Amino acid sequence: STLVTDPGTGFLIPRSLGPEFFGDSSSVLMAMHHFNNGIPAVVDDVDGINERCPIRFTAEFFDTFSSLPRTIETMTRLVNRSPTADNPEPQPCAVLGAFRSAVSTPLSILTGVYGLPQLSPVSSSPGLDDTNLHPLFSRLVPSDAGTSLLTAKFFSSLNVQHVGVINVNDAYGSAYQDAFKRIAESLGLIVATFSIPFKPSQEDIQQAVAGLKNTGYRYFFGIIFGPEHYDLVMTEAYEQGIAGNPDEPTFWIFGGGVQRYVEQARYKAGSPLALATRGQGMIQADGGIEGMLGFDRYLKAWKNLTQDDIDYFNSKQPLGYYRGDADYFKRNEPERESLFAYDAVMTLGLAACNLLERKRETNGEYFSGEEHFDEIVRTKFVGASGSVDIDPETTSRDPESALYVIFNSVPSEPDEDGFVSFSTPSTLIHLSSEEGWQNYKERPFVFNHNTTEPPPALPLLTVNQNYIGTGLRVFGLILSWVAVAASIVAIIWTMKNLKSRVVRASQPIFLILICVGCLLMGASIVPLSIDDEIASTRGCSISCMLVPWLYTVGFALVFAALYSKTKRITLLLQQRRVKRIKVSARDVMLPLISLLAANILVLILWTALSPMQFQRRYKVGRDRFGRYLESYGGCLVGSDGDFVPYVATLAAINAGVLLFANIQAYRAREIHTEFSESRYIGIAMISMLQSWVVGIPVMFIVSDNPHALFLVLACVVFVGCIAILGLIMLPKFLQRKKKREKLWRRGSFISGLEMTTDDIEKHARNSISVSGIEDTATERRSARLRVLGNMESDQNVVRNGVDSDSTAESEASGVKVYANAAMQKNIVLEANLADAKRKEEDILNEMKSLLRDADEDENGVLQIDRHDLEQRIGKYSEEPARSRLIFEDENSE
Repeated sequence: STLVTDPGTGFLIPRSLGPEFFGDSSSVLMAMHHFNNGIPAVVDDVDGINERCPIRFTAEFFDTFSSLPRTIETMTRLVNRSPTADNPEPQPCAVLGAFRSAVSTPLSILTGVYGLPQLSPVSSSPGLDDTNLHPLFSRLVPSDAGTSLLTAKFFSSLNVQHVGVINVNDAYGSAYQDAFKRIAESLGLIVATFSIPFKPSQEDIQQAVAGLKNTGYRYFFGIIFGPEHYDLVMTEAYEQGIAGNPDEPTFWIFGGGVQRYVEQARYKAGSPLALATRGQGMIQADGGIEGMLGFDRYLKAWKNLTQDDIDYFNSKQPLGYYRGDADYFKRNEPERESLFAYDAVMTLGLAACNLLERKRETNGEYFSGEEHFDEIVRTKFVGASGSVDIDPETTSRDPESALYVIFNSVPSEPDEDGFVSFSTPSTLIHLSSEEGWQNYKERPFVFNHNTTEPPPALPLLTVNQNYIGTGLRVFGLILSWVAVAASIVAIIWTMKNLKSRVVRASQPIFLILICVGCLLMGASIVPLSIDDEIASTRGCSISCMLVPWLYTVGFALVFAALYSKTKRITLLLQQRRVKRIKVSARDVMLPLISLLAANILVLILWTALSPMQFQRRYKVGRDRFGRYLESYGGCLVGSDGDFVPYVATLAAINAGVLLFANIQAYRAREIHTEFSESRYIGIAMISMLQSWVVGIPVMFIVSDNPHALFLVLACVVFVGCIAILGLIMLPKFLQRKKKREKLWRRGSFISGLEMTTDDIEKHARNSISVSGIEDTATERRSARLRVLGNMESDQNVVRNGVDSDSTAESEASGVKVYANAAMQKNIVLEANLADAKRKEEDILNEMKSLLRDADEDENGVLQIDRHDLEQRIGKYSEEPARSRLIFEDENSE
């Protein structure tokens, strides 16, 4: 039998004329020698095969020079041979080759027509997987479809989604590009492709590289050949800034056909090609690496070849081809093609012997090329390149049975002439899908920008993250600080003045609950101001749940107290005779505990079952790579609507309490308590309700704008806290501003009125109106002096001996007395004086004198004798001006 081998070239300087072809052809001849003589130096299955199988191989070598006409002419001539005694040239029984896919493609059509099985060591074009067009073609290297899959997976492992491809548009390059694009897109990658002719012009290169640059991609896959294309493509890529640019680093990886060329290249240090070549990658199915059993055995056989072997190999080389010397096999390592070629010979021989053995079982001695090919597809063994396993669907080697390697181009130090060369060590290997890509011998892959970190997959994009920002965050924290500080001050003031009339009348527990609630509500602004600019995602998620806890509990404390207060006040509507308004601790605690328990129960369930999580969401608007230009972070309230029961329940509870408390405040609007608390409480609750009514719709409108949302939320919380504190606590602060600056308060007294120390002076001055007073003596002016007091309900009111029934007589003498002994009373002195200025000073002096002479009890309350007061003020009734002392109920303004 005769094997016809065609290593092919495809190089400007024919590779078949150099030492590489000698190594490949020597590997074929070594495999034939091992098979013919049953030597299991590499493949155990051939041990003793020469004794049980009569098939022997001979070989002839032909070089087609990558020429289609030459390929067809050579193949046609071989199959038309007519061996004779004078011309013993036999016809071929199989074809081993070619190396280049562009040659194997037309050649496999001819072999299919002539019924000759064809087995290529390294033709990898995916187009050759078409069994209809190439019915008797198989190969020992996986299809480039397998390489495309692993290349796409490599890009995915680097988190790359956009890849630019430049390919030669021959049969090999076009099929390879189509396979890569199809497979990569199935994995979610976006691929842009640009083609160049096999023999391109400078303009062709410029247009293709410009297309790659315009994509904006940073990762490129080159399906080109070394001498014809590499220098032209990479020089232009450097000129256009998409190779060798450390400021905008890129990564280039190439298919088969470039690695060996780069190893042999020498470039001037600092030249465009030297800068562009550094740190690039080359991917291909490899014959083996150190540590693989088949490779190690093959390497040993390679190194042990003798001079007789070398002489035999040289005799088989075509005329004019390279001849090996005695040290060739010790000086050179075998190429990947050599290992695949060795296994190709073994596959042909083992398949033929296995088929012949089955034929003999039925008394057969012959078999056809088609039968031989079918047996080739079924043959499995462990060879020099690993486990040989042919996929029956594609008749190509199964990628899972082959070794894949990514080589890394590493520059040397400049030599004495200033040139650098490149080594291409195996850096990443792929043995199986389960193991994936792994570093070989712990070698790191160094990229073009001289680091082990992959370059960015795309041009850097500044995404507007819409953080809250330092300025707005500080503003919110100031609001929180003011609210918290005001609450703490109010608590301290209340504790220091527990015995004062103002505090006791308003119930200390009521005031403290309000202050603590406002403190918690104000503190909720702090977690509200936290986002992923200053905290981790977990920290932000904790803050998300902290906001409803602080605000809801604080709200419950405030409105439980306010509700209790307004509820008690409204009892006056039905009980007019009640003299004193008092809210006990029990009255406050009952609604407080109920409201707190309901809120805390819902919050616990929410936190445990569906807590809020901080997530970053993206706004509409993308760049040309589909990247979002703007995002915003926020708290996602559960998923799939599972937050609705919790939010709705909290809203129903607290909105209901707020609404009902406002109703109570409205019903109590006509009731005037001792310090007008009903009015202040009503205003506070209406303010809170109004902030909710206005704030909630605005929150939904600006929900995708973190700045506006934070500002609205912070202001709603702050306004609510300050409104409550200001309306409930500020009047009490003012009433206790000075030790003696108090209103006359109801209580027990001996025979007159209770009054605070200097309060009567203040209120007398404020109550006597001098607005509109002129200097003319004839013009009458009026002033009113109000003095709040208290009378016992059963005391008869007498002034200057005139009882409550002598209204007419008192009117004539300038004194009117009205009495209502059943209710709490206010004493109002109304003076209409002709000389308003003088009378005002006289009355005030009398008041000062009266206060100086009064005694003070242990609570700081002045004991004013009622009769003494009447005598001092009554003398003004002798003047033309009239003075009236009027008793009115507490509802009077």
